[in-house]
Amino acid sequence: MYQRRKSGDHLVRHNSTGGITRQLSNGSLPMYTASPGSSSSVGSANSAYFSGTSSNGHESPFKKCRSGSPSGGIFGKVMKFFILVFMGGVSYLCYVLNQNSISLKSEVNGFSATLEEKKSLEQNYRREIAGLLELREGDKAKLKLVEEREKAYLNEDQRLREYIGKHATSDTSTIFGKGPHRVYVELEFPEDVRRIKQWKLDNKGNENNPPSDLKGPTSFIIRLYHDNMPHSTNVFLHSVKEKFYDGIYFDYAPEHILMTNIDERVVNSKFVTGGQGPLAFSEYSPKHKHEKWTIGFAGRPSGPNFYMNMVNNTLVHGPGGQERYVLNNNADPCFGKVIAGGEAITRMHEGEKTNDMLKLPVMIRSARILRPDEYKDKW
Repeated sequence: MYQRRKSGDHLVRHNSTGGITRQLSNGSLPMYTASPGSSSSVGSANSAYFSGTSSNGHESPFKKCRSGSPSGGIFGKVMKFFILVFMGGVSYLCYVLNQNSISLKSEVNGFSATLEEKKSLEQNYRREIAGLLELREGDKAKLKLVEEREKAYLNEDQRLREYIGKHATSDTSTIFGKGPHRVYVELEFPEDVRRIKQWKLDNKGNENNPPSDLKGPTSFIIRLYHDNMPHSTNVFLHSVKEKFYDGIYFDYAPEHILMTNIDERVVNSKFVTGGQGPLAFSEYSPKHKHEKWTIGFAGRPSGPNFYMNMVNNTLVHGPGGQERYVLNNNADPCFGKVIAGGEAITRMHEGEKTNDMLKLPVMIRSARILRPDEYKDKW
């Protein structure tokens, strides 16, 4: 008695003797049987089928494929192709997996090294921070001492300023009177000198009386802030009294100021030797800002060069405006204002220039202190 069971595309028959007969489902191929004594009837049948031998002596289709017979050649080639493709795919898949594994291991190792490095850096940072915290406790005491010293120096500086200011006020009042104090400045323009010289050549015999219209405006008057700027006012008055500014030139004329340019040798030989060198400190009063037509001392320490403000320079020359100096919170002393003769100053400032320097510098012919009755102003 036979039993039929479908296994894939084949029919398997169990005969009465215990053997296995395999037949294709379409019945076109002969049956192959395995011996009943094998450990697996189906496995034995498969072995017989693919080995090309059978119990009934028929040749298997697989053998026909390998032998290149007409009935199995195409099928064998197709089988070989798919086997090669399958094996190639498996090989490539193994290669890709192997490369990915190597790359992954490399990345993991890199991440591990980076992590270890970061951990080491973090430990170093922690140690540095701990050290800084320890130093900070010690620095607090040092910082407190520095702040106390700075406060003491500032207090001492303020006392010295007040002391110098009081003595300057007393000296000015004793020597120059109570004020107001005004200074008259007479200028000499090179073009005026040329015109007068030419006129004298053209008018021999009367050369001592040149007409006044040969010259333009040549003088101006300054009123000094003796009340709130006592030190600056005192130094300037003494310098004028000693004729230190006579023969000095105005030659620096940028857009915002017009300034004298005193040679260092002249400063030392005249001003310093005469006891009227640079100021002891950069005196400043918020009541007198660097507005247009005001007068200021230049430099640090300030003086003896002075300038006229041609525009409002409150920010530039006021406190903190000169950052190039070490004590940049100081300001240029603003110690007076032009109250007459602005035309002469404008004339100088508008002269021909090269790199903000006047091509024809203008000389201070004389500077003198006016008597109270010489000029009446509204101040």
